[in-house]
Amino acid sequence: HHHRVAGLQRQVQQVLLGEKHWTAVWPKAWIVPVKAWLTALMGWLLARAIAKPVSQMTDAMRRLAKGDNTIKIPAMGQGDEIGEMADAVQSFKQAAIEKEAMEATAKEAARQQALVVETLSRGLSDLSRGVLTTRFDIEVSPEYKKIREDFNAAVVQLQDAMKIIITNVQGMRSGADE
Repeated sequence: HHHRVAGLQRQVQQVLLGEKHWTAVWPKAWIVPVKAWLTALMGWLLARAIAKPVSQMTDAMRRLAKGDNTIKIPAMGQGDEIGEMADAVQSFKQAAIEKEAMEATAKEAARQQALVVETLSRGLSDLSRGVLTTRFDIEVSPEYKKIREDFNAAVVQLQDAMKIIITNVQGMRSGADE
């Protein structure tokens, strides 16, 4: 793309500078208007060749700034300045995607922790009211499974201890009744 523009620019410059060519082909009265027209055409072509990709890049950067990480970055891989801009914008896009993933992971970890704390709190409250059938029975991420297993094992041990106490108290009562 850049090479096409540069080649076109060189050709127009050669034509504009080649005065002998002009006088041989065109009447002298036409030389200035034709040169002006060719200069305007060259300016328009250059502006179009630069403005369109820059405009597309600006649009991509605006969408990226608004959080749209699905955009396709224009001019990726071009060997010119626009391609370098595209590479830089792609780096920002990748960083935004990684940041979003880290935030989602942190949010999920916080949600999981709150769920574990709430469930554990409910279970301890049940135990303090004498409800020995309470269980930590929700699915949790691997890092919280040991807490769930330990809580449930402690409740089972407490139940077993209470059964022994009840059995012993009942045995003492029947012994006292005799």
